[in-house]
Amino acid sequence: MKKSLLTIVAFLMSGNALALDCTANVLAVRVTKQGMLELKMDGPVESNYANICNVSQTSSSGITVETCKSWMSLALVAHSNNKKLKFWDVSNTSCATGSTLNFDRVSLAEN
Repeated sequence: MKKSLLTIVAFLMSGNALALDCTANVLAVRVTKQGMLELKMDGPVESNYANICNVSQTSSSGITVETCKSWMSLALVAHSNNKKLKFWDVSNTSCATGSTLNFDRVSLAEN
């Protein structure tokens, strides 16, 4: 019950109930010397290493350092525990692909 209530609250707070979401396994996590968080994933968010955000400065898309570090933590937890990440794409039209991805939200996926 508590889990369902939290899911509904998160859904309503998203501001975009119809946002497309995509789930992927995190195969590798790395941070460049410039602070770019890069993830290697499979599934619909497939990419060699995708630029997610910057852990040392706010990105041009408005992702803050704090948010980026939170996403990095989620990616490390997913990678370490064989869990999947769920990504919500800002465009709401397709699962994001390519070397630079622009997400609205990132979370651990349910099993």
